[in-house]
Amino acid sequence: MDILDKSIALGYITGKIALKNLEVTLHEMSIIDHPNAGRIQHRVEKLINAFNTLYRTMEKNMDKEGLKEVSEKIELLVDEIWD
Repeated sequence: MDILDKSIALGYITGKIALKNLEVTLHEMSIIDHPNAGRIQHRVEKLINAFNTLYRTMEKNMDKEGLKEVSEKIELLVDEIWD
């Protein structure tokens, strides 16, 4: 795998993890009725949409089994972090 492929893959993985963490943050902010929850939610939703638009093409061109495996590993990693 060359440097470009590695950098795209690492950006994808770290971006997915960051978005999962932001989703948890939004959920927790809504539970405690944080005064900035609405404003932050709006910005996070814009970030999620931008991320999904950016990586949609890459996901289409990735090996489906490889993408599934990476997604499962990301889920496990996020679960381990939050335990």
